[in-house]
Amino acid sequence: MRKLIFLALIFCFIVPLSAQVKVVSFQKLQQFLPAKEIKGFKRNKPVDETQTVSGISISQASVTYEKIQKINEAGFTPASYKFTIQDASVFPEMLEQYATFVKGYENETEVGYEKGIMLKGKYPAKLSGSSPDDKNCRIETGIGKRFLVSAECDGGEGAKFLESMLSTIDFNKLLLVKADK
Repeated sequence: MRKLIFLALIFCFIVPLSAQVKVVSFQKLQQFLPAKEIKGFKRNKPVDETQTVSGISISQASVTYEKIQKINEAGFTPASYKFTIQDASVFPEMLEQYATFVKGYENETEVGYEKGIMLKGKYPAKLSGSSPDDKNCRIETGIGKRFLVSAECDGGEGAKFLESMLSTIDFNKLLLVKADK
């Protein structure tokens, strides 16, 4: 659903304003996904795609780690981590929003919270979840004016662990990757 909304926004607002932008292939993006083992979790095969609609291309690579945790004698609950890198060069203005998520930014409502964090001490990012100590959370950041990097935790160890996994991605090398011609 999120992808359909995203594509609709691109088609309605950005397509008329931009020339065709070449994207980095998902094969190249895949090389930057975390490859580190997570104890007790199975790393699934990466799910990747490069999609073109009305001359606008979007490329992304993602990987999910999963495990089933026993919660009591009656049932189990899944836990997972998902890491995604997307070439978002077709809408660089959207990526600029992450510069506003600096330390000190916080927003809390009845249904959740957001706060600004710094990844690797220099990349502003948004941490969101249903509570500050939640085991279900998401971190997202814009790298340069090209890449959207996100990490999601569902029932795992939470935000600090996501930050440590994101720190394994070499953002400096990611910024040097060129689009296919």
